[in-house]
Amino acid sequence: MAAKQSTTQPNCRCWVWFRGGLGVESEWISGFYGAPSILGGIRIERGDYVACRVADWRVVFEEPADINVGPVIPEDAEWKLVPTDPR
Repeated sequence: MAAKQSTTQPNCRCWVWFRGGLGVESEWISGFYGAPSILGGIRIERGDYVACRVADWRVVFEEPADINVGPVIPEDAEWKLVPTDPR
């Protein structure tokens, strides 16, 4: 059975901002496909990553000029949105 579609447009190649951690720099990560979700935010997918919804400020659909220069992070920002798909 095919998965329910949760987007309003086809998936497009995108880059997702990941916050660094212990010994890991913050950076834009490529290889994701995403589209706006009907629940808000962007639903992202990648073969080695669990599909989820993230805040739209974390996603760009054009390659960043510098993968180490991040987006403007809103105060009290949500990084991951729940649920991923409508029920």
